[in-house]
Amino acid sequence: MREELKLYHSILPIILIPICLLILVTYGWTGYATLTEKSGLNGSYYLYYNLSMVQFYIYEFIVAFIALALIVAQISYSIRKSPRHLTITFCSFAVFIALVIICEIYLESRFTGKG
Repeated sequence: MREELKLYHSILPIILIPICLLILVTYGWTGYATLTEKSGLNGSYYLYYNLSMVQFYIYEFIVAFIALALIVAQISYSIRKSPRHLTITFCSFAVFIALVIICEIYLESRFTGKG
């Protein structure tokens, strides 16, 4: 017996998947640029936060991977029409965003400007 999805179960993935894609692309690109030591701001951003290169790209890739996992979960639970799992995914997304904001605030407190 399958439950029908409520309206917000259908609308929230349409809003949250692009947000997760944006997080995936920005954090993934910054992590990739740091890992491959590309020139420019994304490749040397770890210096501004007083972190080692390894610490910074691990943080960036963890955030990108969690965003990818949330995208996959939202798509699969939307296809399966599982409202309970979608609700859990939405709550997980809220916790994820809160943790990313807290981590970014912490990293900004470590920020050292050049000059």
